[in-house]
Amino acid sequence: MRFNGVARLTKDPQTRAAGQVTVTEFSVAHNRKFKEKEETSFFDCECWSKQGEIIAEYLSKGRKIYIEGRLKQDTWETDGQRRSKVLLVVENFEFVDSNPETNNVKSSDTTKSKVVVEEDDDVPF
Repeated sequence: MRFNGVARLTKDPQTRAAGQVTVTEFSVAHNRKFKEKEETSFFDCECWSKQGEIIAEYLSKGRKIYIEGRLKQDTWETDGQRRSKVLLVVENFEFVDSNPETNNVKSSDTTKSKVVVEEDDDVPF
């Protein structure tokens, strides 16, 4: 299953080593409006290697990001109880905020990140 949309970070990104590469984890809130109703979904995200490092360097809680990625079901067992959650694996992203710090980031083929200015405040944070 695929996801693409603008979301707002609900916590600061955290980067850790995963073998020979790094993985950056963060959470986002995404709003969807339909028939005069609003629905907010929360996703835990993971982003690998250089893309994740860029997100960790330039974004923090409250900042907006456009994400394209896939949904991944994680399952584990705790105290005999089977647990699961859906993760959003970031495959491509764009900065959305008009923060002067991110305006210095250049788009590249390896990161596919770029700065986009958008005035969309439909996320609740």
